[in-house]
Amino acid sequence: MLESAFKVLEMYGSAKTVLEIEYFDEAGIGNGPTLEFYSLVSRCLQERALGIWRDGSQGSETATTEPVQYVDAPLGLFPRACGATKAPKQSNKQMRDSHYEAASPSDRSVNLFQFIGHFVAKGLVDNRILDLPLHEEFWAAVHRHSKATVAKANGSSACWTWGQLESLDPQFTDSLWYLQQFVDAKNKIYARKDFTMEQQQRKVSGIRDSKTQARVEDLALDFTLPGNPTVELRPGGADIPVTINNVHTYIDLVAQWTLYTGVCTQVAAFCEGFNRIFPVSNLSIFTPAELCKIFGPSKSSEDWTATTISSTIELGDGYSLTSPPVRMMIDLLESFSVAERREFLLFSTGSPRLPIGGFQALSPPLKLVLKNSESPLIPDDYLPSVMTCSNLIKLPAYSSFEILKKRWNQAVSEGCHSFHLS
Repeated sequence: MLESAFKVLEMYGSAKTVLEIEYFDEAGIGNGPTLEFYSLVSRCLQERALGIWRDGSQGSETATTEPVQYVDAPLGLFPRACGATKAPKQSNKQMRDSHYEAASPSDRSVNLFQFIGHFVAKGLVDNRILDLPLHEEFWAAVHRHSKATVAKANGSSACWTWGQLESLDPQFTDSLWYLQQFVDAKNKIYARKDFTMEQQQRKVSGIRDSKTQARVEDLALDFTLPGNPTVELRPGGADIPVTINNVHTYIDLVAQWTLYTGVCTQVAAFCEGFNRIFPVSNLSIFTPAELCKIFGPSKSSEDWTATTISSTIELGDGYSLTSPPVRMMIDLLESFSVAERREFLLFSTGSPRLPIGGFQALSPPLKLVLKNSESPLIPDDYLPSVMTCSNLIKLPAYSSFEILKKRWNQAVSEGCHSFHLS
């Protein structure tokens, strides 16, 4: 899918016309297939095998568990730090060829982020719904790059805060906080005026964790990036042990590489790809939090109450709000889990999420019409069908909620990834 997407953007991604997608051997055209294209590509870009995102599921698999296909990033997608490489200026064809042939891991990361920037910008210009929940810190990095506020030396002079790390990865931050206790204890000793220098050194050398009695040296750390030992935090870092005397430098370098130095190349590549459509600096009118909502809002913020659905859904061809099948359908929608909501939206609209503004902002509005039956069949024998280009659901007049739910689930499972004439 990604290879096809690279080709599509290479050929048509820079045109000023609106990009619309059709699939081979399928009859569907228009808004629905196009929205699903953006949805599928967004999902493919979150595959763990790409190795470009921070991944909470890394190392969580065992011999008895199923492989994890997508990255675990509940707080949002943020680039996986890697060694700094200069972002090459390439066409989409060069990007595609280098990604799918023999590019190094760092080159593949650059190529993919150039593509992601191009993809996001094209979706934004064409007013498409994207399902790429980039982390707020990523958009903050894009702002810093576009405003040139980060030092040119790989951004290493930028200041970081514990709050930034906490928002990105609480568990990772806790591990650094654990090391910070050694730094705090050391600083308290050096602040004592009643100790001689020799006494201070002796006290510092004896600092241990109050619970485990472990010293910093017992942790066997070196100056490489946690989770990616191929990245050295300083020249020769793999051979430099972390000790009580340099642990404060280690914490600072880990934070700098995680937030700035290790991702500046990816951010620059994203901005370069984005600039192929329009200047990324134009995004400065939005805050990072607002950009997060545009490209992947919190699923918990969507209003799926019966009141909201009843007030926004359009009805026609034999249905009204008092029709039993309509009431059952609204009850079904309200009962959906987050995963079921995404399946419903992907099946009905082509996108797994609602636009900003929820059901009220769907254009055209979600519409429910009666699907007629023909003798000798009865409504319960039919599956519902949809027209994603017009957000239209054709619903048979089912006799019970249980049958409606069964038929709906069957329709979604059998027809979610193809477009045909109904």
